[in-house]
Amino acid sequence: MTEASNQKQSQDNLHLGICESGKILHIAGRFDEALEKYRNAMMMSASQRAPQVFARHYVDCILDCLQHAKRFDVAIELLDQAISNKGGESPVVIAPFQFRKLIILCQLGQHQEALILVSELDSTMYADSALYLALKQALVRRQSMPERWLDQILNHHKFYTVRKDNVDKKRAQIGQKH
Repeated sequence: MTEASNQKQSQDNLHLGICESGKILHIAGRFDEALEKYRNAMMMSASQRAPQVFARHYVDCILDCLQHAKRFDVAIELLDQAISNKGGESPVVIAPFQFRKLIILCQLGQHQEALILVSELDSTMYADSALYLALKQALVRRQSMPERWLDQILNHHKFYTVRKDNVDKKRAQIGQKH
């Protein structure tokens, strides 16, 4: 590769570095700064017409951040928007948003609302997931779901995208400047 093409590649992937630097801020509990990085990464990837997979990853990072910051109302609002915007699409497209909403409803202790989502998720790819089955079982049995238990089960199943073991520190260094 030539120097010019290396620079072009680096510029094209800058949004990845920005996101990775957001993950470092997120893990440090600097949620507002992390959210700003994630939003910048998303806007940059959209302006570069990057593949949709990048936007989906950045949305997951934003939702993780909102959950960790306990801004559940904002997360639910974003999820409801995504679900209504994707209304005519395949259940495969909508299910990840519904599954995350199910988890947030459990975190909020809104078990009746969560049970409604269970009936919608039973016919999706999540129906056989160990995390889904554990949550469903607790809901059906009307078990309490203390915050500590939910945190443990979510971490055990590596639900969150933003984790210490899932940060590219080299890319993050590039993104810290932006």
